[in-house]
Amino acid sequence: MGIVKKGMDPIQRAQDVLKRGIKAIAELQNEITLDEEKLEELKKKIDEKTVKEEERKQKVDLAKEKLKRVDCLIAEVEKSLKKIIDTSLTLETALGQEINSQSHWQQFSLCIL
Repeated sequence: MGIVKKGMDPIQRAQDVLKRGIKAIAELQNEITLDEEKLEELKKKIDEKTVKEEERKQKVDLAKEKLKRVDCLIAEVEKSLKKIIDTSLTLETALGQEINSQSHWQQFSLCIL
């Protein structure tokens, strides 16, 4: 069956060639099926990696957004602290002036007495 012999009837030779062709086609179809299965597996792996990459990107974007919010909060705290310090310095200056003023009045009243 796999070898065409010279003494074979032309119909037998044609049938033999046809059988070998059918066998070769079946083998190619099997290889194609295996290749398609491998391709599907690769597509699944790529899809999984794509999904994981998307999830990672979303997490990174969320983290960046949170960092921006933290930066804004830090800026607000810095402004508040600056106001507190400015107010504290103003009060300290006013208190110092009040103490000096009272001291002058005490000295003045001592002078009058």
